[in-house]
Amino acid sequence: MRTMIAAAGLMLSLLLGSFAAPAAAYERDSNRPGSDYRNFELRRADPQACQAECDGDKRCDAWTYVKPGVQGARARCWLKDSVPRRRNDECCVSGLRSDDADRGGRRGRDDDRTERRGRDDDRPERRGRDDDSNRRGNDSRDGDRPRAAAPVPPRQAPAAPVSPGAGTNLPGGDYRNFDLTGTEPQECRAACDADGRCKSWTFVRPGFQNEHARCWLKSTVPAAVRDACCTAGVKGR
Repeated sequence: MRTMIAAAGLMLSLLLGSFAAPAAAYERDSNRPGSDYRNFELRRADPQACQAECDGDKRCDAWTYVKPGVQGARARCWLKDSVPRRRNDECCVSGLRSDDADRGGRRGRDDDRTERRGRDDDRPERRGRDDDSNRRGNDSRDGDRPRAAAPVPPRQAPAAPVSPGAGTNLPGGDYRNFDLTGTEPQECRAACDADGRCKSWTFVRPGFQNEHARCWLKSTVPAAVRDACCTAGVKGR
């Protein structure tokens, strides 16, 4: 009897572990803005549905699940062809495709082969031949000539920060978003000016998140990034 109870307990723990494992890989309350190549509504409000879409698409490297009521009545899934930087955002759940760990394993095996090649290059017989070549070079007349100094590359100026305006986005810091009746960013700017909590805003052009233009009000001033979808601004500027 005790054996049967122990076996049942083991099976139950394995079953619960199988359900908990996918959720552990989720990045809850996080967004990975950028690198989107496809987005669509989900029939069920479950991040696992978005993760499954990413796993089934060879182009997909990361995904973001947007909760219902944020970009429409239904949940929305955004697939990405790179791995953008993670940002804290209560709107969303994000993650990487499930087989990324396997990719890392393959890279690790390739690195091991590289290390073995490196060790082979250090064999004494190769070092001996290289030493002989060095001695012959030092005995030659050319070896006594001073070598010209390598040119110093010019310093590159750091990239200028992006200023909010047309063709920019301020991802993050959202506390409210809504469809607009018009198609101009002035309507979104006016909504921010009239809201005491608002510090910045992003206007999303029609056709990017749905058929209407959309306004995102923000309680902070996130760093601006270039994005053709949007026009962004800071309150009072």
